[in-house]
Amino acid sequence: MQFTCIALAALAAAQTFTPAKTVNATSAAPAATNVMWPTIITSAVTALLTATGTFLLARQRFLQDFRLQFKAESVIRKLLLNEAWALRSFDVIKLHIGGFDDDELRRLLVRSGAVRFTAKGTEMWGLYERTHHALDGTDGFEKFLKP
Repeated sequence: MQFTCIALAALAAAQTFTPAKTVNATSAAPAATNVMWPTIITSAVTALLTATGTFLLARQRFLQDFRLQFKAESVIRKLLLNEAWALRSFDVIKLHIGGFDDDELRRLLVRSGAVRFTAKGTEMWGLYERTHHALDGTDGFEKFLKP
């Protein structure tokens, strides 16, 4: 009788007791993936916004630098187009166009269409259109120098 009661109690316990499911890698993955999507989306949006902001700032800085150089070249060209002077000394150009070191200013002069002459130990610059005959050898550039 005691055996019967224990057997009946075990049978009742077995019917109410459900064994725990075994967890394997495939059943745990969907739960972990569902938790990771907000993190992945947040990271992607943050990276996209950072990249866009960096690109826009770099583009603005590039355009500003390009605009500055373009304006400097146009001012140099206007300075060298002055009818009173076919040639200008480098010191005078440097005085009027500030903010550039010597080599950078020389690059701007070349991009403006200027060529360099040396007269009386002084570095002189003039536009090619106005001084090409001196380069061709038909005329000396000394006639363009004012006393």
